[in-house]
Parts: sequence; C-alpha cells; structure tokens
Amino acid sequence: MTESTFCPACGQRAPGPDRYCRRCGAAIGDAAIAGPIAEAEALAARGELTAAFAVLQRALGEGDAAEIHVALGTLELRRGDAAAMRRHLEQALAIDPEYGLAYAYLGGLEAEAGRVAAAVDLLDRARALAPSDLLVALKRAELWARVGVLDRAHDELRDALRDDGGAPEHRALAQSMLAAVDRKRQTSFVRRPVSLPALPLSGLMRWLTRRPAGAVHGEPEVSPWP
Repeated sequence: MTESTFCPACGQRAPGPDRYCRRCGAAIGDAAIAGPIAEAEALAARGELTAAFAVLQRALGEGDAAEIHVALGTLELRRGDAAAMRRHLEQALAIDPEYGLAYAYLGGLEAEAGRVAAAVDLLDRARALAPSDLLVALKRAELWARVGVLDRAHDELRDALRDDGGAPEHRALAQSMLAAVDRKRQTSFVRRPVSLPALPLSGLMRWLTRRPAGAVHGEPEVSPWP
C-alpha cells in the first residue's frame, strides 16, 4: 500500500512521493515533515512557542528540510525576530530553490522594511512557483493593501478564493481581508501607490477596518500614510 501524507497547508491527503499538493499546490514533503509542522502549529496556536520550537528543532535534527526551516522562520517572526526568520528562509531556499512560499515570506520581510521593488520581485517569483498557494496570494494582497493599491489587493484575494484550496484558517483570513479591502475601496477617493510604511499587518488591518475620517460630515478620508 502506498504511504500517504497530508498537505500542511490544506490538509489534503496525497501519496507520499508527491512533492506538491494536488489541491492547493503547496509543498508537502513527507510524513516526517508534515507531522511535526502540524504539531508545532497547534502548539503555537495555544501560545506554546517554546514547545513548538522544540518540536521543529527535533525534526530538523532528523533531516534538513526546507519546510521545517520555513515553519521555524514563522515562529521566529511571532516572537519578533525578523533577522532569524530571514536566515531560516534563506536556508530553506538553499535546500529547495523553487520553494514558492519561502519567496513569499521573504517578500513580506522586504515589504516590512520598505523595499517595495524587492518585495514585488520576490512575490512575483513566489506566484510563478506556487500559483495556487493561498498563503502566497495573501502575502501579495498584504503588499498591495500596504501601498494603497486596493484594486490589486482585491483581485489577488478574489482570484485565490475562487476554488476551495487552502487551509480553513487561511481561507477565513483571506475572506476577512477581502471584505476589509472592499470596504476601504468604497470609501477611498484616491487609489494610487504611496511610499510603503513600516506598518505591521495588525496595523494594516486596523486601518482597513477603521471608520474613515470625516465619515460623519462627508469629508474625504485622511490616509494614515504620507
């Protein structure tokens, strides 16, 4: 009987030899990789970051895998160490130069640093390598929302949600972000790129969901960015 594994992105069962999920296009590796990643994600969701790190470090000791490095990188970002995340992403790409999600996360780091052109290049490469990966689409939409190109952010999210791929929590985030972007589009008078701010995603979502300035008196919205 063929050994089966589960995609860590959408949960789809797939034969072990498959390198990418047939449903969402994400890299799935094998059971030795997907199992620890799922366990670490569950621990991190409960706030048990130390335990999550331990799970992934043990898995890394059993075999150097790009997926494990990306998972460790996301944990590093959760505790505020962007430099450590970048190191893990670079290690992931040294192992697998065509791992689209690693490019997407690197693009997110470039966006946080205000390097828009570099972010776009990395996110374009991520989409070329993993066109069906919902997380890649989310990172691209984050960038366009950050620079004020709301129509582009809307299109990225709408297209990504057309099929049923992606983990439920990622789909829920994409749907929430799409609704917020649409509300902001309806109240924005100017839709043009602006200088990228050093604004975290939490700040971005607060801006997307806040009541527009002057809404009561019919005055134009005041952008939070220069």
